[in-house]
Amino acid sequence: MSVIQSLFSQLIKHTEAKYAVHRSFPLFSGLSNLELRLLDNILIERSYKPNELLFEETYPLEAVFLILEGEVKLEGKLPGLREKGEIIGLVDMFKDQFRSSSARATKNTRVWAVSRTDLLSLIDKNPRMGTKILTATCRYLGSHINEASTTD
Repeated sequence: MSVIQSLFSQLIKHTEAKYAVHRSFPLFSGLSNLELRLLDNILIERSYKPNELLFEETYPLEAVFLILEGEVKLEGKLPGLREKGEIIGLVDMFKDQFRSSSARATKNTRVWAVSRTDLLSLIDKNPRMGTKILTATCRYLGSHINEASTTD
C-alpha cells in the first residue's frame, strides 16, 4: 500500500469514527455523511471543569449542548443529571429563547455546543436535512414525555 493510500485509509477511518459519535445522538442518527459534514461545521467542542456553569436559568438561549463525556446537573424546571449521549437545551430552543434551568458540570465534561442560530440556519438552508433533524427531535422529545408520564 502506498503512503497516499495509507493516509487516505486512515482519514476514512477517522471520519467514520467521528460520524459514529455524531450518529450516537438521536437527532443525527439518520443523517448522511454529507449532512454530518455540514453539521460538523457548526459544532463547537467545549470543556467544563467540575462545578463550572454551562448556563443560568432565565438567560437567553445561545446554544444546545450534546454531552460527549462527563455529567451535567440541571437545576430549575427540569432538574436532574444528564450524561454522555444526552442533549441539553432542546426544549428551550423550540419553546422560547430563555433557559428554563441552570446547568453545571459535576465532573470534567466535554460537550459539543451548537448555536440556536446556526442550527436553525442549517435547517433552513437544507430542508431535507432539516426534516430529518426535526422528525428526530419530535421522536426524542416524545420519548422523554412518555418516560416522564410513566414515572409519575
